[in-house]
Amino acid sequence: MGGELSALSGGSRSLWLATLAAAAIVLGACVLQRWPGDRRWWGAVITYAPQFVWPIVPAIALAWSLAARSALPGAVNAAVLLVALLGPTGLRVNLPAGHCESDLTIATWNLLKLQHRAEEFAARLDGCDVICLQEAEEVELGELLEGYEQARERDARTLVRGRILSIERIRAEMPDLGPALACEMEIGGRRLKVLNVHIEMSQPHMKYPYLRRLRRDYLRHTVRVREAQYDAILRWLEGQDLPVVIAGDLNTPPPSRFYRAMRRRLTDCFAATGLGTGCTFLFRSLPLFRIDYVWLGAGLRPVCCRIDRAAPSDHRPVFAEIEFTGETAAAEDEERSAAR
Repeated sequence: MGGELSALSGGSRSLWLATLAAAAIVLGACVLQRWPGDRRWWGAVITYAPQFVWPIVPAIALAWSLAARSALPGAVNAAVLLVALLGPTGLRVNLPAGHCESDLTIATWNLLKLQHRAEEFAARLDGCDVICLQEAEEVELGELLEGYEQARERDARTLVRGRILSIERIRAEMPDLGPALACEMEIGGRRLKVLNVHIEMSQPHMKYPYLRRLRRDYLRHTVRVREAQYDAILRWLEGQDLPVVIAGDLNTPPPSRFYRAMRRRLTDCFAATGLGTGCTFLFRSLPLFRIDYVWLGAGLRPVCCRIDRAAPSDHRPVFAEIEFTGETAAAEDEERSAAR
């Protein structure tokens, strides 16, 4: 009997150690993603880790607790699992919308240069009012999508079921980085600006062969490159007097400081109205990150947002239904000042 009690006590201690380890991993990730986050190379490793990683340990510990019929460790592990899902994993629990009544449908999709699948891409995108494409330099959709005007810049394509009034290229203050493509457009008598973005992770001389030899240097470099591009985007946002949409492959997940800088100024359509984790980048069918977004500025409101299936690309397209609110960026700034 004494041996049985000793074994039971040992098992209980092991379960509690697993429970505490799960809590430390998840809560540590939540803290380190905020500070220092991607300001340090090792923080970047945690910030840019695949989203599905964080629930694994608490899920295992919870299963162990249930198998052992141990109520208190089970409750702790359930709480830690919930924190992992709602925190680093990015689970959204917004109620799904029924039929979306909206003014505009905006889509963004990284096409992976798959020219031979152009007809499939066109069939999935047809009917959207604004289409922002990345890695689309080899994919011609103009003849397949009738009634759209098109603007191009390197691998970016913006298609509009309306009129493109002007085009602007937003460049980062770092050599060899491609510009973001800004279009002022008119759709159904309403004007807005759409910035089509494909954030690059490195300059050409630091591409992936360096990753094997200079892991630490590469991580530091890719954070600097992102920072330069996001600074250019945020500078462009200042003083815009029309409703603004920023859409594209932003190559940064929600835990990053770059995402938080965007969210202080704009509305993330999926975070506001989506359901699930919203992972948009897949590796061999395994969802890893949410890095493709539709962001809205003052004067626009998301109605609903969905992430569609990826195939044939390795990115899932994002479809956002939005409506005009009539507000202006200046009015929003006044409201913020009054709130302070």
